Amino acid sequence: MLKFKSGATYTRAEVKEQAGLSRKAKGGSWDTGILEHDGQFVIFANVGTEGRTGHDYGNQWEGERFRWYHKAGSHLKWPSVQKLLEPGRVAHVFWRESNRAAFEYAGIARAVKVSDVSPVEILWAFDART
Repeated sequence: MLKFKSGATYTRAEVKEQAGLSRKAKGGSWDTGILEHDGQFVIFANVGTEGRTGHDYGNQWEGERFRWYHKAGSHLKWPSVQKLLEPGRVAHVFWRESNRAAFEYAGIARAVKVSDVSPVEILWAFDART
């Protein structure tokens, strides 16, 4: 299982290395907002800023909970969305307020509300500090 420290900052390269991959690996799902690796999900989210691709989904903190929007065009019936929402599935959430900054690790998330809009909207809670 991937392990990170809540509140610590990580670059994508450092997260890749923790996953047993080369820090220099480029392209593919590691350069997008969400990916699956060894049965666990990793979410990279921007808050209050657009990503390097120009997308700004409106992700935001609401107290201790995190409102996050999946990829453009996503919908609740996507197999990858269904898999992400399966009970017991691990979803690691990383976020940042500048698209040039490292990501802060929020922790392992649990979906508390899902809205069937496009892109899919999920309100995440973080039960235990890791």
